[in-house]
Amino acid sequence: MKNYKRVPGKIIESKIEKIWKNPEMTTNTASGAQEKWLLNISFRYEVDGKEYVSNEIGRNTQMYADIRSEDPPQYMKSLVEKYLKGNDVMIWVNPQKNELAYLIKERKAHRVFYLALISGAVSLICFVLKHQI
Repeated sequence: MKNYKRVPGKIIESKIEKIWKNPEMTTNTASGAQEKWLLNISFRYEVDGKEYVSNEIGRNTQMYADIRSEDPPQYMKSLVEKYLKGNDVMIWVNPQKNELAYLIKERKAHRVFYLALISGAVSLICFVLKHQI
């Protein structure tokens, strides 16, 4: 998302719903259908005079979660509280594909993993070298 541009937008939906994995099902049957939490935050934005609507929150944001309690996951509640319906927001838009947009700019998880891995390796090398002398 390094080259994504920022454009103003508006939150048009912000809620958490209980849904069934298979929309035609109304009960949890032997077919394996499961009730899930759905994070539904939609936004509208405009690029070069054309209006777009998206519900892509972030590249790594999970929109579905298993129902493990009566309350939805905390990260879902926090996002719905932060991005209230009607709020003006800034959207991250792909300049080559304007219909591809995100509400949140997230760090790529693999970058954090590799940084931690490299830091750990350097620390280990320094420790070994220090104790050899």
